[in-house]
Amino acid sequence: MRVKLLVFTFSFLLFLCLWNCVSVEKQFEKGLIMEQEGRYEDAARFYIKVLRREPTWEEARERLKDVGARSVDILLEQAYAHESAGAYEQAAQLIFRVDDLTLSARSVGVILSLPRDYEEFRQKIIDNAVESVFQLAFQAEKAGNWPQAIREFDHLKRNYPLSPPQLQRVNQAAARVFTQWAEQDFARGRFMAAFDHTQRVIDLFGPESPDSQKALKIQKAALNAGTLSVAVLPFDSYEKEENEVPAEIEQELYDILIYEYLSNPVPFVAVVDAGRVHREVRRFHMKEKLLTPGTASRIGISLGTDFVVIGRIDSFSRREEILDKTTHRVPLRKNPASTTHYMEQRYWLILTASVEIHLISSRRERVMDRETITYEAKDKFRRGIYDGDPTQLDLSLSEQKLFDKEELYRAEQELVDRLLEELAEHIAENIFDEVLRYVR
Repeated sequence: MRVKLLVFTFSFLLFLCLWNCVSVEKQFEKGLIMEQEGRYEDAARFYIKVLRREPTWEEARERLKDVGARSVDILLEQAYAHESAGAYEQAAQLIFRVDDLTLSARSVGVILSLPRDYEEFRQKIIDNAVESVFQLAFQAEKAGNWPQAIREFDHLKRNYPLSPPQLQRVNQAAARVFTQWAEQDFARGRFMAAFDHTQRVIDLFGPESPDSQKALKIQKAALNAGTLSVAVLPFDSYEKEENEVPAEIEQELYDILIYEYLSNPVPFVAVVDAGRVHREVRRFHMKEKLLTPGTASRIGISLGTDFVVIGRIDSFSRREEILDKTTHRVPLRKNPASTTHYMEQRYWLILTASVEIHLISSRRERVMDRETITYEAKDKFRRGIYDGDPTQLDLSLSEQKLFDKEELYRAEQELVDRLLEELAEHIAENIFDEVLRYVR
């Protein structure tokens, strides 16, 4: 068996070696074809690939020196022509190709010579190209074409090696455009768009920067004008027929939702304080009457909110899947000479809950959205099963834990908590998403 393994390993390594040789040979042949067709830059890049895998291939090295030099000459000649025609961006792209080719060749030990004034010429081309893009952006800004102006600024930052002064100029110009764009959005009642555009300014300079002060004012005004409020009623605020969900589960879900996931709402959504909601629910004597969308709307109007959310846990199930059972022989505590058996059981505990959420308009007195959110949580557990009193068994510490009902309850309760956390997170996301649909 060992001899077969060695033979297989040797054969596989030999195959890799032969495949590598064939592959490199094909790269070299492609380089020769490109060279014969006058595509010197492409040929140079094939020879670079060959030398990266076979650094001692001298013919490839010599070919790279020759076609690399030709490529540099051709690219620079084209760059000079574009510069003369005022096409600085096209000239800059050629310069970048020269840079990439010379750096790639240097990585395999081949130095391609450049004109003495290359660095000066290179910087001149890049500066002129940057300025030409600036002018395009300024023209778009003057015409009120904010998206086009921002695209030009992003193009500069993405494709050019900007100096610190150039980058500062780009950022300040972009901030000016975003601010004008936000002002226009605000005037048209597009508050969320105004907020997003001012946020781009704040992201560029930080909230403490003088450049961000005007943006922050617009953002604050947009929030004041566009924010919608929502009141989330307690999940047990109305009677439900055939309710098999433990009351403490429903209350815990509501508390997690309110105090963990809705306590810090997203911009443009305001969540009414839970204390105010509870007081209003009591005032409407909800325990004594069925909660309808109309009643929920009236609670919302009384609270001064745009929306009201009502929810209920439609189903809550606990299911076990036995993984395996192992029988263990143990001595009795009072009579070590006698032995008995207990069973160790490993199982999946699977919890599933479905929550129905209604978003109701306070003014329209109708359901704007209805969602059912279902989530499942599962984990593996171990327990001991014995027909008699397990305290009479002579068990090790690890075995005693199998019969610790309090510890098992605590572990299972952690799974319940995880289920409720996930449900609350999804419910909060749903509430925020649905309310934001109505923000202008």
